[in-house]
Amino acid sequence: MKQLFSLFFKSLLVLVIFISPGKADWLNYTGAESAPNIARIDIHDKKIVLKLEISFNDIKVFKELVPVEWTKGIQRPSMQARMDYFSNNGIQIIADGKVLAAQLTVAEGRSRTELKSKNAGKLNPYTNKIIKGTADDKNILYAEITYTLDNKPPNIEIVPPTYNHGGLKATIGFVTYHNSVPINDYRFLSKPSTLEVDWLDPWFTKFKNKNLSRHHKYPLMLYLYVEPRVVRFESLMRIDDISKLTQYDALETKTKKLPQLKTHLQTYFENDKKLHIDERVALADVVKINYFTVGLTGLELLDNIDENDTSALLVGVSQQYYIESLPNHIRSEWLYFNNKIDSIPLVATDPAGPFPSFIYQDSSTVTWTNYIQDKTEPVLNPVKVKTGMYLDIPLIGNTKIITEAPNEQQSKQIIEQVFENVRIAFIEKRAKRLSAELSKILSSSNNDLVSSALAKLFAPPMVRGGIGAIEAFDDIKIDNIIELEGSQGFNTSVSGNATLFAQHWGHSDRLKQRFQLSVDILEKEGQWFITDFTLLDLKASK
Repeated sequence: MKQLFSLFFKSLLVLVIFISPGKADWLNYTGAESAPNIARIDIHDKKIVLKLEISFNDIKVFKELVPVEWTKGIQRPSMQARMDYFSNNGIQIIADGKVLAAQLTVAEGRSRTELKSKNAGKLNPYTNKIIKGTADDKNILYAEITYTLDNKPPNIEIVPPTYNHGGLKATIGFVTYHNSVPINDYRFLSKPSTLEVDWLDPWFTKFKNKNLSRHHKYPLMLYLYVEPRVVRFESLMRIDDISKLTQYDALETKTKKLPQLKTHLQTYFENDKKLHIDERVALADVVKINYFTVGLTGLELLDNIDENDTSALLVGVSQQYYIESLPNHIRSEWLYFNNKIDSIPLVATDPAGPFPSFIYQDSSTVTWTNYIQDKTEPVLNPVKVKTGMYLDIPLIGNTKIITEAPNEQQSKQIIEQVFENVRIAFIEKRAKRLSAELSKILSSSNNDLVSSALAKLFAPPMVRGGIGAIEAFDDIKIDNIIELEGSQGFNTSVSGNATLFAQHWGHSDRLKQRFQLSVDILEKEGQWFITDFTLLDLKASK
């Protein structure tokens, strides 16, 4: 029973941490990044660096850090005396019981760093209060303090400035890094907090207080996506872990490690035969390899990578298997666990929603079974909106006798139905299947050219390397309907919003775009087709 409850709560934790329906990134509701005073603490092998942004309203609390040029004519203790006082009464850094000496290296006026919460102005669902934006005062005192480390202490304590009775002298939001690995999301430094330092692997450095943690804390994460035309098995691993899994020896090459690793991984996963779809071995149709770092709001896709510090680097592998329809069963064996973890979070997502779980060293099979009740496949529907004048002629039937351009209401109906068909067509992943589906909608002398133009709106690249799909259109407006000369068709300008959606590596990315386009629509044998499509403007919309 205890194991059952443990699995339930761990799965719930995965659901909360890794799945945020409707949100692109993890969102911090504490408001600590909007505190009047901000501290960033960087742990390095031989030193600790404290970077402070201090509100002028709290300057008295940090008076030892005020630059000399700001206090000319005022008698003050020596720099050494001021820093001795700050070491013991300001923000204290204590290593194995010893208070470290603070050395002020930078003190100057600056503009406040923009750390505005993405939730600013919204209601915090936990406290029922409005979340504040960036602190009101834009000008701050910036100070940088260094604490030298004589050894590598296993524990480091961070203590905020307090009065004798224990009350806080100032409100401080803080974040901590070990090398480039974030240890905690922005939180309030409200009491002494002890850091347990893993000097060999910064990823596992953590605070004793479990509330002071980061959202991405697992070094290995697995995601299975089952969609109408594709199965995607995605994994996030650190450099060392994926190197061991794929038996890659970086010492064999004198070239840069990461480009060589990417090439190696591409070949390895293209030949990977561990995934079975309906009991048949499947080879990935597409393999994508991306490098990410763990940021304070989620995964950040990297283009330029610093090979000198890969401690926060994650490798994302997306194995994509094209399918004709939803399968009944999927399974794959996961072979690698590192020596510091005995479980790996797994989230399987299908049209019915996400299902979080874990795999273990003694139970490492990834499985999915199709329990979806509505197995209706998405299909195109001919667009047959009638325009002009029709007459029911005996022996012939309902026949158009007068051709005229559709009115605004008819045009909007045609556009919306045609666009819905295009949206469904782009569900297809195989090029030939996509071309075949689009041929049911397009009637152009160059369907490939029109298809490419449509893809810019209906299947654009997304922020984390995935391909977006139209989730919904809204605010569609039709302007300037012009009858096409010599044909039963019309040209019109269309504007509106398109909401794009993509899921990759545990993130649900939504992007709303405002578009303006020109489209030619032709009626042929009672059905409407696109003959030309020009995207005039496309930009992000709120």
